[in-house]
Amino acid sequence: MSRYAIITDQDNLEIFLGFDEGLSAFFLTIEDVTKSDGEPESFVFHNMVHHPGVGMTFEQLTDALLKFGVIPPPDLCSILAGEACVAAGIFQNPDGNAGHRVPTALQMRVMGWSLIS
Repeated sequence: MSRYAIITDQDNLEIFLGFDEGLSAFFLTIEDVTKSDGEPESFVFHNMVHHPGVGMTFEQLTDALLKFGVIPPPDLCSILAGEACVAAGIFQNPDGNAGHRVPTALQMRVMGWSLIS
C-alpha cells in the first residue's frame, strides 16, 4: 500500500491518499486536526465513512479532492495511476491528468506532496 500526503496552505488540514493493492482501490482521508478526535467519523472526508464501499476509483479520488478545492499535483496523479496499473498487471503508465475537471475557484493552494513511509 502506498501512502502520500498532500501539503496545502491550510496548516490544520492533513490530506492522505494512496493505493491499496489488497483492495485494488484508492483511499483518501482529509482531517481537520483542530476538530477531529482521530475517529474516521470526525474527519472532513474519510473514504470508509463518506464514500460508498471501502475503496475508490481514481476518478472518485480526484473528484473528491476537487470537491474540497484541491487540485492533485500532476506528477502524483501519474504515480498513483501507475501504481494501479502495475497492480492490475498493466505495465504502461497512463496520463494521470486525463479528464480532470478544474474548479473555477480554489479553496486552498497545494504546496506539494510527500511519500509517507
